[in-house]
Amino acid sequence: MSERALKKILLESQLLTLEEEECSELDVVYAREFAKDFKEELSLRVEQEKPPKENKKYEIPASTLKKLHRKLAMATHPDLAKGDLPFREVQSAYEEGDASKLLSLANDLRIRIPLTEDEISSLEDQVRVKRARINSIKQTVRWAWCTSDKSEKFRKNIRRALGISDEMWSSYLDKKRPKEPSGEKDET
Repeated sequence: MSERALKKILLESQLLTLEEEECSELDVVYAREFAKDFKEELSLRVEQEKPPKENKKYEIPASTLKKLHRKLAMATHPDLAKGDLPFREVQSAYEEGDASKLLSLANDLRIRIPLTEDEISSLEDQVRVKRARINSIKQTVRWAWCTSDKSEKFRKNIRRALGISDEMWSSYLDKKRPKEPSGEKDET
């Protein structure tokens, strides 16, 4: 059973690693696009919130993380290995506590790392957390906007989600419109 469970985690880890990379790239694009499309609305917001800094640390026993890291570091370290192996990726994943990424790298490099049932269970938990983080990014307002038809009705809903009422928006537009000169026109 543990071999099959490990294989499932391994495959899901690889999928999530690819999905996380794609999600990160798209999120940067969507952030720019959203900021451009909602430039006025964002400047109007009464309370400009700073997004919370994403905590990418994962809960995984240190012994499991070290076990994965040690095997991969020995196989990819430039002083010990031949070729262009992903040592920096290994180090980055270790520092972030991303055991599923380490497991994915191990599979790519065909490095077998024997794991206990408890270690496999910890990896399953980490995979669930990673999946939830990816899904939460995909459920942000900017993702909703950038993957939508960008209709005016949806734009109005986005404004409301940003805390901008219809009245606030109308008032903003009224102030922004050029004022017509108030005075009599000279008809000569």
